[in-house]
Amino acid sequence: QMFLNFTRNTVISYLSKAAMQHPDVKICAVNKKTGINDRKFAEVLKELNRYSLNEENGDARFLEAAFECTVKGTVIVYEGYAKNVQKMKVPQSFDAETGKITTKEEKRIIFDNCYQKVIPTEDFYIANPYQPDVQKQPWVIWREVTTYPEAEQEYGHYKEWDKVKPGQYTLTGEATTFYRNQLNTDLQSNQVEIVRYYNRPENQMVVLVNGLVLYDGAIPFKDGMYPFAKTVYEPFDNNFFWGASLPNKIMGEQDLINTFWGMMVDKTKGSLLPYGLSSDLDDIIED
Repeated sequence: QMFLNFTRNTVISYLSKAAMQHPDVKICAVNKKTGINDRKFAEVLKELNRYSLNEENGDARFLEAAFECTVKGTVIVYEGYAKNVQKMKVPQSFDAETGKITTKEEKRIIFDNCYQKVIPTEDFYIANPYQPDVQKQPWVIWREVTTYPEAEQEYGHYKEWDKVKPGQYTLTGEATTFYRNQLNTDLQSNQVEIVRYYNRPENQMVVLVNGLVLYDGAIPFKDGMYPFAKTVYEPFDNNFFWGASLPNKIMGEQDLINTFWGMMVDKTKGSLLPYGLSSDLDDIIED
């Protein structure tokens, strides 16, 4: 049984064309009091958006989202803000002859900007599968399993963080999917599970790490909207949240190619092993 890379090559070809035609953001600024468009302010906002994308390698983030959308049919992106400040020893002087170094502990800003992150479709839960607009969902949940140090960078300054212990937490098992192996029921010793619950109608957000509530308050964005964007490769229906993927569309063609290619290989292999005839009937053995 042979499997040709027809589907994979088609996906890569499609993404290559998409990467060459990167979509440009169109920003329109309107004065709420007068209702007049402000083109200059719109240009300023566009430049700020371009600067933010350059800070996090926007082209790579776009390709990640396009790959997720093409392969899985649905992509969900988190748009947020992060600030990472770390204490570290900064060299003050160094003696190359003796190897003696003098350091001073200072705080350094590692990252302080907006950022984008693709959320695996399997880790995003919604209330209504028949509502395609993510902003109209009654509530959404973003689940993430990550390492303890990474979680500490984001939530280490929260009041209850010292009570969070890596591992030592039992997960609810989930079914095996095509894109992910079956989830282990126990976290590894250096892992934690982060669950973020958003409820837009009630303007509520809850953050749990290994079952411990670290935050329970308002959604920390002035507009009160979910910090998520979503699109699909091709809709299944007008009233369905998830979309159809490119591999799903060409699944029939892939099966047909595999079948006929296997038949060709079998025929060629058989032609290389011709049957022999013998005049002595005793040499012929019936199966």
